[in-house]
Amino acid sequence: MNAQLDAGLLPGVGVNRIASDEVPWLAYPLIENSLFKILKVDEITNTVILKFRMGPHVTTPKHGHHCVATAYTISGEWFYEDLEFRAGDIAYECTTDIHQPLTREKPAELLTTFIGGRGNDCLLEEYGEDGKPYMLRTRFFKALEGITQEQLTRLDLAALLA
Repeated sequence: MNAQLDAGLLPGVGVNRIASDEVPWLAYPLIENSLFKILKVDEITNTVILKFRMGPHVTTPKHGHHCVATAYTISGEWFYEDLEFRAGDIAYECTTDIHQPLTREKPAELLTTFIGGRGNDCLLEEYGEDGKPYMLRTRFFKALEGITQEQLTRLDLAALLA
């Protein structure tokens, strides 16, 4: 099969339009007071594009990246300890060092990408409240692509994280 078709691209063009306003916001099951919408998952290149909203006073799980990750701040502000990101700022991350994004008084909306590359489906290693790690692989995000909130409630997340 044509690699462009496999990646969801228009034949001969290499460009595809993603109407992000048509993708519903879903409650993110791993982080309270947050929403997400998966815009694109490419299983060939292990690339994920998503929008992520954190309400005020949200602390995400500690995590490290096994991929290149970017986070463009659409609105609001968020932090890594004392490092502040405001609207228009971009976080470029390519480290397995453990870090923990959070919001303070203001919410934040981000456009985030994870790029694992061919053969690397391990994107994020998050740590639960008990300190045990679990891996978010490309398949986790693929299972969330194009679903409704009702379908999300029926997903076996534990199986996706195994």
